[in-house]
Amino acid sequence: MLSAFGLTFRLSSLRNLGRHYSARLHRTLLTRTTFIGVGGSSGKTTTKDLIAAILGAHANCKASPGTGNELWSVEWAVKATNRGHTFSVVELSEHSP
Repeated sequence: MLSAFGLTFRLSSLRNLGRHYSARLHRTLLTRTTFIGVGGSSGKTTTKDLIAAILGAHANCKASPGTGNELWSVEWAVKATNRGHTFSVVELSEHSP
């Protein structure tokens, strides 16, 4: 626990918040990259892989690895995308808003 300004924070919460804003800042710097999110109750990984394969045949495309669709996995996928990628296809979990 960390206290500041009369508030108490869990270090893991601060770490998560930092990771989130780091990915968000990185995303704003990728102005020429189109991000595509794939969500739903089933078939996300297959759909993501198919979209990435089709786009990858025509342009430089980055896809989120494996079946990772939790928040930390999405943040990692955004940060792994660089300015050389025209597209980034990311699998998203829909278990919470």
